[in-house]
Amino acid sequence: MPGKTIIIGDSHVGMGYNIDQYIGIYIGALTAYNVANHDDKVQEQLIKHPDLPLVFCVGSVDVIYHVYSNAVAKNVTTEVTTREIVNRYVPYLCKLQKTRTSKVYAMCLEPAGDMEDPVFKSMPYSWDKLNEMTLYYNKFLGDTCRENNIGFIDIYDQMIDPTGHRRSDWVYQYPNGVRDGFHMDNHVGLAVWEKYFKNP
Repeated sequence: MPGKTIIIGDSHVGMGYNIDQYIGIYIGALTAYNVANHDDKVQEQLIKHPDLPLVFCVGSVDVIYHVYSNAVAKNVTTEVTTREIVNRYVPYLCKLQKTRTSKVYAMCLEPAGDMEDPVFKSMPYSWDKLNEMTLYYNKFLGDTCRENNIGFIDIYDQMIDPTGHRRSDWVYQYPNGVRDGFHMDNHVGLAVWEKYFKNP
């Protein structure tokens, strides 16, 4: 029986990985671009679990909004700002990998969520454009991780329905029945565990 896996990151940790297979560590509303700024919190937690696989999870809305806002501020394409994010994110994961005996992984971004959410509505993009940006990010992140011997977890195809939209049956639902605008539920954590950690 495989041991537990550490999932570390933002609010997605508590919504998509709240199952026995994981030790969830919430370190704040981070983005991939700024993850190194949280290093003190990361190190404080990881010293307690030096030998377990480590997965970093950041939210799609935060990353995609960062891609958009920086592209506007710098007057560059979203592809340029995507590469800037990944080129800051992966070196930090490489630094962590050098200190650990277990594998370090980056989780892919989830599909775009509810287009009525204020954050998504604030961007002048269609749902198709947001998912195009997400797929570009996932492709570049995956390639960069593999080039640097960092694990890349990609279950994107399992998180979408036949139309390419986010699966409605995997959307996080609060106890009062309200469905979340951009978080997915424990189906994500189970799918990751089944594909990457059940039979290491």
